[in-house]
Amino acid sequence: TGSQTAVGNSDNTYTLVFDKTAVSTDYTISADLGKLVVEKSTKELKVASASGTWTYDGNAHTKPEYTVTLGDETIAGNEGQVEFTLSTGDKVTVTPATTATITHVAQTKVDNAFTWTVENSDYYTKGTDVVGKLNINPATLTIVTQGATKEYDGKALTADGSIDGFVTPTGGAKETATFTVTGSQTEVGKSDNTYTLVWDGTAAKSDYKLAESIGKLVIEKNTKAVVITSSTKSWTYDGKLHTDEVYTVTYGGTEVEADSTGKGFTLPTGDTITITATAAGVKDVADTAAGNNTYNYVLNHADQYGSVTAKAGTLSIEKAELTITANSNSKTYDNDPSTDPALTATVEGVPEGGAEPVYNVSREPGQDADDYTITVTVKADDNPN
Repeated sequence: TGSQTAVGNSDNTYTLVFDKTAVSTDYTISADLGKLVVEKSTKELKVASASGTWTYDGNAHTKPEYTVTLGDETIAGNEGQVEFTLSTGDKVTVTPATTATITHVAQTKVDNAFTWTVENSDYYTKGTDVVGKLNINPATLTIVTQGATKEYDGKALTADGSIDGFVTPTGGAKETATFTVTGSQTEVGKSDNTYTLVWDGTAAKSDYKLAESIGKLVIEKNTKAVVITSSTKSWTYDGKLHTDEVYTVTYGGTEVEADSTGKGFTLPTGDTITITATAAGVKDVADTAAGNNTYNYVLNHADQYGSVTAKAGTLSIEKAELTITANSNSKTYDNDPSTDPALTATVEGVPEGGAEPVYNVSREPGQDADDYTITVTVKADDNPN
């Protein structure tokens, strides 16, 4: 009748009932009772918690998933299962630690801690538990800034951008930070359409990683034709020095209004053209030359323009028209050429300050009483104006 279940020992007892033909008084009983011994299990009993990894979503995460091992016996539990029945019939109960929870990336591999108990714990040899790790990977913020291209116009080129991926915790509001597109390009060249992201809202920087697509802002040279032209003008010779500081500027074929000086122009880009006259002017016909109404100019941001043309007009002097009339004269016949009166002419049209014309007055030869023609001779080389 002996029996031993718990750790310990006891006699392997018996009963002898004389209910048959034997009579107890006819016998002397000599008993040698054995021992029934139950020893503590040498198989190690241990528990392992699972590891868990999540992408950040603003929520708290736990991993109540455990595996119980008794020697070669393994019982893998489902997530949330905390009671396990051993082959011995004893029950193992696992209690998750309150610290075994993770929400943010910065918490960095939290122990999936726990405690456990087993019925008849004194009968088991406890092994070394294995504690899993809880980890949060950052969520991805997708940042896109647009690219854009235009010709130089003196104004900053900008373009829009977007940000997407902020999480919304269960039962809460979408997380926030301040996103601002800051890219700007004004002069010829290119640059990134940059941005700033200020973590001044409910989102934590460490909970996110950035996936960027950054556009380019490109300014190309202005292809509108800028044409600067000085005036063309002509005067009839008057012995005076003439200049004509009159200028026009066109931008893309449209005339640009001059300022009060007539030498300053502001383009639609905001850049200015300032003209300084360099023409010496014209006084004589010989001063006439193509493109002699010269000037210098300064164009702000000239390197931003692809088509700038400076044209010089022509200042010219036209010959003055004079009338030279020989004066009549006479003498009494004496057949002596030496007594001829001086031959003169009347000149009309000489401008004030103009050079006197060079000419010669002569008459037909002869000393007889008669009429003789008086002639005025003018050579062009002697009278360039």
